[in-house]
Order: sequence, then structure tokens, then C-alpha cells
Amino acid sequence: MTCTPLKITALSALLWGGVGTGVLAQEYQTGGIQLSFGVGLGIETQSNRNLSTGDPGASTELGADLSFGVLTETRTQRFLFEAGGRIRTLDTPGTNAEGNGFVRPSLRLDYDRSAASSRLQFRARLSETDVSEVETLEVDLIDVVLASGTATRRTAFVEGRIDWRLDRPFGFGILARASDVEYRDGVATGLGGTGLFDNRRYTFGINARFDLTPVARLTTSLNYDIFEEDGTPGQRETVSLNNILTIDRPLGPLTVSSSVDSTEDGERVSVGLGRRYELPWGMVSGNLGLTRGVAGDTFLTGGLNAAYPLPRGNLSFGLSRGVSSGNEEDTERVNTRLNFGYLQEIDPLSSIRFGADWAEVEETATGNRSSNATLTATYTRTLTRDWNMDLGYRHRTSDDSTGGDARSDELFFNLRRTFVTRF
Repeated sequence: MTCTPLKITALSALLWGGVGTGVLAQEYQTGGIQLSFGVGLGIETQSNRNLSTGDPGASTELGADLSFGVLTETRTQRFLFEAGGRIRTLDTPGTNAEGNGFVRPSLRLDYDRSAASSRLQFRARLSETDVSEVETLEVDLIDVVLASGTATRRTAFVEGRIDWRLDRPFGFGILARASDVEYRDGVATGLGGTGLFDNRRYTFGINARFDLTPVARLTTSLNYDIFEEDGTPGQRETVSLNNILTIDRPLGPLTVSSSVDSTEDGERVSVGLGRRYELPWGMVSGNLGLTRGVAGDTFLTGGLNAAYPLPRGNLSFGLSRGVSSGNEEDTERVNTRLNFGYLQEIDPLSSIRFGADWAEVEETATGNRSSNATLTATYTRTLTRDWNMDLGYRHRTSDDSTGGDARSDELFFNLRRTFVTRF
């Protein structure tokens, strides 16, 4: 371990702490500009950081998380900019100089503007992270992919959308989205141990809304998708037609959906029925459907989500199963995910949180399967008016049908402070 990152970490903590001296967090109100600054100091030790099937040995990381945000909002528009990153020193088998210093940079930009009958939305994201540090990765903020390896994953994403005639019985809109994923400084593997390579995806879409009655509306969208991957000649194209009929009910809406996806591998058809209930004790929503895959096989799909408030905490549960091909290899897969969360306040200054997350991806053409699970227990305590402490344990597992299984245990300790000011 070198001392330079440690010095940088200490200096950054002092500087960011000085910026926030005397600044009190306050709730954002419409109008003006809100600035937020955050710093988190922490140490963590893991028994198998990369979730390797061998025995790589334990690792220890000492770091400081830094964040900055700008928010301004009026009745007709909203602008949000966030930036962050981590300064760390990492002691792990095989670490090189690129594992230390400034890592995990991220940028986020959101802009929304509304008028009486139209709305403009713009989203942009840029982030980097070690593949080994995130078990469940989001692609284009939409699809779920499981990956492993030693590479650094850089993701750039931009999306723009305009909707017109929002106050009329008939409305329409357009959508454009682009994503770019790049792997560097190592290797990354996906389902079945196949290599992941730099790829790009472009999506263009149009949508229309029909208010059939005061309580029923039909939304139709048509999307054209282009996928490119380094090392693979040509492009893969997908055309998707989606329809959702929504019927408002006193306790929550009822939805009937259908979709047809024309891919390079064949045609996929899905139908579903969903319902959401907003009850006095909480919220529950669910859907059930069938999907015929590109090879003619039929899959049961659906989901269930529930949130239940407690006198001094809350419970949450989520289950989903779907079939799609919007992943980094553009192959049809069955995506299944299960998560559970429990938060309980111990006293006015402390709380404990338990979380469980399991995800599985199975490729329909080959049967290759990969799953990851994470169990986390965290104790949080407010130390002062500005500082909070997190102390916890995390257990991670991975299981691949071709690469075997792996597990890792982690202990972590963090100190967090956030400053918010408005002018």
C-alpha cells in the first residue's frame, strides 16, 4: 500500500468538512438554487472481492466518497446535476496502481420542462465502476445483466423525450436513447463465461395515448432498436410494438398489456394483466402474463411488489420475472429478481436495516444460467447533528452454470455527512 492515496483522502475530508462548516441541512422549496455537498469516510474488508471460484485472499479498502449536487425547480421546470466519486487505497492480491486513487466517477444530469399541453424530458448519465463491485448491473437504466471479472466498466447514457397534447383526449410523443458501454483494464464475463465487449445501443420510438373514456386510456408505442458490439460485424435490429390499456379503479388502476418484439433471432409475443391497490395499510401491485419466446417456448411472467409501513419502520418486497433481449449480448433471456427490505428504528438516533437481493438470468437458447445474491445487515446511528455512522455485514454469492459458485463476506464501517444550502 502506498501512502499517497491516504494523504489525498485525509486532505479531501478536511477540505469538504470545511466547506460544510456552519451549513445546516434544510428541506428544498420550489424556487431558487439548492447546493448539496457530501463526504463519506469508510473502511471495508472482503474475503473474496472479485467473487472468484478460487481462493484469492482477503482485501481491505480505505476510501472517501465525495459528492456534489445542484437542484433548481419551479412550477414548470426542474434541473438536477450531480457529480461524485471515491478516493481510495486498496490492498488486495494482484492490485496494481490503477486500483488506487480516484475511482467510481459519476455524473448525472436531469432536465424537465412542462407546459400546459407538452412536456420535455432529458436524462444523461456517465459512470465507472469495477465489475467485481456490482453484482446486478443496470443497462440503459432498464435491463438487468449479471457480470463478473476484473475490468472497469464505463457506461454513458443519454435520453430525450417530448410529449404533446397532454391535456387532450389524444396525445403523442417521440423518444431517442443511446447507450455506450466500455470495458478496460481487465476482463469481463457474462452469462456462461462468455466475454463481454464494448457495445452500443440506439433506440428511437414514437408513442400515442388515447383517452377512450374518463377512466380508460390506451397507450401504444413503437420502438426501433440498433445494437452494435466490437468484434462482431454488422448490426442487430429489433422492432417492438407495445400496448397498455389502463382502467382507473377506486383502489388503484387495472392494466392489460401486450407486446410484440421482432428480433434478429425471431419474434417474441407477450400478454399480461396487472393491478395496483393503494390500501390504508400500504401499497401492493402485481401482474401476471405469458411470453412466447423466439424459439416458440412459452414462459410464465409477472411480478409482485408490496410496501408495508410499520410504527417505527417499514417492510418492502419485490418479485419479478420477464423475458427480454435488451442485454449486452442481445440474446433472449429470462430475468428473475427477488428482493426484501426491512427497516426498524431502535430509538430516535439509531436504526437497523436488513436487505436481501437475488437475481438470476437464464439464456433461452443455450440454457446457460447465472445468479447472484446479496444479504446485508446495517446498523445506523446519528452521532451529531451532521454526522451519521453505518456499521454492517454483507454476504455475497454467485453461481454460474459453467463457471461454478463463489462467495464473499464483508465487514464495513462508514461515517457520512451531507450539507445542503439554498439561495
